[in-house]
Amino acid sequence: MTNAALPTFEFSIENNLLESATDLLKSLQAKHSRLMLIRLDCSFKEQYQSRISIFTISHYLKQLWNNRRHNSIFEHCLGWVWRIEYAADCQYHAHLLFIYNGHHVQSDVYYADRVGEYWANRITRGEGSYYNCNRNKDNYAFCGLGTIDRNKDIEKFGHLVGYVLPYLTKESPLTREMMQRDAEALNTSASGMRTFGCSC
Repeated sequence: MTNAALPTFEFSIENNLLESATDLLKSLQAKHSRLMLIRLDCSFKEQYQSRISIFTISHYLKQLWNNRRHNSIFEHCLGWVWRIEYAADCQYHAHLLFIYNGHHVQSDVYYADRVGEYWANRITRGEGSYYNCNRNKDNYAFCGLGTIDRNKDIEKFGHLVGYVLPYLTKESPLTREMMQRDAEALNTSASGMRTFGCSC
């Protein structure tokens, strides 16, 4: 085999992010036989999008996670995976995956709505909006959302690791470009800003 044929993609930043997220899920599944996964796309209402920067959305996400200690909707939340993305149609938004202890909570659509409403009304003070991916989870060809039982839902867990996590951890050149724009506008640097993270 020549050097040209070596799978160098295995060492990309994107795959390191995927490895971190996968390790988190496997660790939680080893400790808890039933997990409940909810996924949200959190963004901003159209009239506020143009004034949201990478610094703004990063602050809101940090606040969302830090507030879990004092909010009953996160009482049984074991961890999360998040990614910030920029798109022309909705500008900055975040893809979020929350992992709950499935022995204590069952209604994934309900919990996703509660977290989404908390984002929209409390964290962003009415400027935010959200999309509850769990509400239409049955439409996904490879669904890795909802309740996953370690002993019964092996294929579903495979969909979570094989399809949901790779989507959440993919890198976006446009996002990096817009982050740099924001930093230059504020005469600062975006070098320390992260577009992905997961709880440890």
